[in-house]
Amino acid sequence: MTPQDGAALRGMYVRCTPLTHYRRFLCERPEFPETYVRSVLSGNICGDAVLVAPAPEPDRAIALGSTHPDSHTADAEEIGILVEDAWQRTGVGTLLLRSLVDRCRLRGVRAVTAETLSSRRGLLHAVRHAAAGPSEYGALSDNVRITAVLAAGPSPVPQH
Repeated sequence: MTPQDGAALRGMYVRCTPLTHYRRFLCERPEFPETYVRSVLSGNICGDAVLVAPAPEPDRAIALGSTHPDSHTADAEEIGILVEDAWQRTGVGTLLLRSLVDRCRLRGVRAVTAETLSSRRGLLHAVRHAAAGPSEYGALSDNVRITAVLAAGPSPVPQH
């Protein structure tokens, strides 16, 4: 990802609904958090970041995933994923999650964490499945925090 991806990233955020923003950031965010955008685009993010663009439209982003060191869990990175509304439920988010988890494994990260709404059971299952190791949950008001230990090897391919 480079600074030239800024317009594509901000355009994706604008195309997302307020509900999608809330599900990603767990609060209302009418604008993409500029400090986050700058850190992702500059490469100064402590973990990893992946921007997904459809092949026919390379200047249009449809998803962003990132990791950064988790301040609550030693040797773990927190995962965050934002998928444009029109691309949700197509497998893009799952592929992005698996890619980020595999990249964490390569960097020697022990576990991944994610905080989400407790109603988002599909996301919780996807994190647990991608990590392929033991996981634990912690309730935080209306949210839940999952910590999943990374098993050796690549993330398993989902069976449908």
